[in-house]
Amino acid sequence: MKTVIMGSGNGAIALAAWQSYCKHDVTICSLKGYDDNFTDFIDSKQIIIKGALKRNISLSNVTNDVRCVENADVVCIVVPSFAHKNIFQNIVPHLRDGQIIIVFTGNFASVTLREILENSNSSLKLNVVETDSLPFACRYEGNAVINIMGIKKCLSAGIHKFNNLDRQADRQIIDTIKPLTPCELIMRKNIIATGLQNVNGVLHPITSILSTAWIENEDNSFYFYSDGMSPSVSKLISKLDAERLSIAKALGHDLKDVVKLSNDAYDFDFKLINDFAVNSQCHNRIKGPELVNNRYLTEDIPYSVVPWICLADKIGVPTPMLKLTVNLASELLDTNLKIRENEFRNLNLNEW
Repeated sequence: MKTVIMGSGNGAIALAAWQSYCKHDVTICSLKGYDDNFTDFIDSKQIIIKGALKRNISLSNVTNDVRCVENADVVCIVVPSFAHKNIFQNIVPHLRDGQIIIVFTGNFASVTLREILENSNSSLKLNVVETDSLPFACRYEGNAVINIMGIKKCLSAGIHKFNNLDRQADRQIIDTIKPLTPCELIMRKNIIATGLQNVNGVLHPITSILSTAWIENEDNSFYFYSDGMSPSVSKLISKLDAERLSIAKALGHDLKDVVKLSNDAYDFDFKLINDFAVNSQCHNRIKGPELVNNRYLTEDIPYSVVPWICLADKIGVPTPMLKLTVNLASELLDTNLKIRENEFRNLNLNEW
């Protein structure tokens, strides 16, 4: 299959490497200015995989030319959520009717894409799949080496169709994308369910906020999961998770709590969040961020937590802990993290 991976970070390189390992025709593409890692392999097109999978692979192409999406069977977008809008604006002119777009991780990316299509009066027919997570726990180590530390057993995914594509074709879409990820795909009712299933919003922000002193410690000796998710912090994570599940239940979605989801993803059997954080070999050696102003706050709050809160307010579900997290992070960073609020305050749930 001919795929294009949009992105140049940990997840994008890991997915490009894995798909190449599976004999797909893979191009990895990044916008200019966001492609620093490409210098390691743009000429050789060779990537070394270490960790859970050990193999040297060859990519078909490494490029900054977004026109490469024109002939792709599937376009995989693997960038931080705050980059979705920029990616969509650059690739939409080069997409064609009926293409499949997969967004790893989705975080309601379809809401952003709809706004772009409406503003440009586009009648483009697209099948968009949003996942709740990346398929891997991974880190790019430089020198064309991607360390895939863990491969998830399953991912949740939802489909949104633009401009009245046939819903009966969902089975065909699922069959097409299955070979592009190592995970079993658990299909959800819609992208709202998938967005609520991404547990980064309960795991990352509160841990980052309560680990500020660790983060500002100059010797960078802090492990985010095993040090940051202490028993007391894990107790707060559970309270945040309970609010997330209450929103999902009120909207008719039966979702799993953060421990069960982690167990299913990695074939674990942990009972408590702290046990997972301390004992998961995929996570317990992951270093904490070096700056307080980091993606665990600037991505997970605006693109996960704020949409959850807006959905909850629409249906009358109280979210005091989630709102407290947003307010604390906003004060800590001295910035407004509610940048997607208007998108979701005006969202018509019947359209999704």
